[in-house]
Amino acid sequence: MDFSSEPGPKMAACIRGSAPASSISYHESGCHLYVASEADSVLRIFDCVKGGTSQMIKLQREGIRTVEATHHKRCVLFSPGLKNGPKKNNAYYLSVHDNKILREFEGHQSVVTSISMSPVDDSFLSSSADGTVRLWDLGKSGNSVCELKLPQNVEGPPLAAFDSTGLVFGVTAKMAGDEGNHINLFDARNY
Repeated sequence: MDFSSEPGPKMAACIRGSAPASSISYHESGCHLYVASEADSVLRIFDCVKGGTSQMIKLQREGIRTVEATHHKRCVLFSPGLKNGPKKNNAYYLSVHDNKILREFEGHQSVVTSISMSPVDDSFLSSSADGTVRLWDLGKSGNSVCELKLPQNVEGPPLAAFDSTGLVFGVTAKMAGDEGNHINLFDARNY
């Protein structure tokens, strides 16, 4: 889609920001759009019903790189920015109502590259530059429910996402040599 051509696509709103977005995620109800900006460690929350920014949360200590809406409209999952200390490999469950971290999910050995919430329950996936994808239970801090280790010939950081039914998840990564980029699909019920 060419956004520079006139008349171009019709937009409902254009909200300018001072720093680039590193991740965006809509709440399933469509009422909020969550925008993470790694450059300024800010989570911006846009009210899609009234229009405009409804809240800005500074996450200076943790930083923010990726954001994922959860089933609760006032809570999100996020991963820290790349510059932020020893806990940059974790994922966090954040209440945007009072800016409190409710749970911390530890286990990856490198930065978290993606987070995907299951559309049917409180499980979520995280992928990491350490070559793993983990399945977590949002209701429990601590260890992941399971860990999927990618083959040694993975060169790039993986990405993982659930499908719209929550029955399948996909994992993509760049493979070594001339193998290209692979996308593998998994039955979530097996994990």
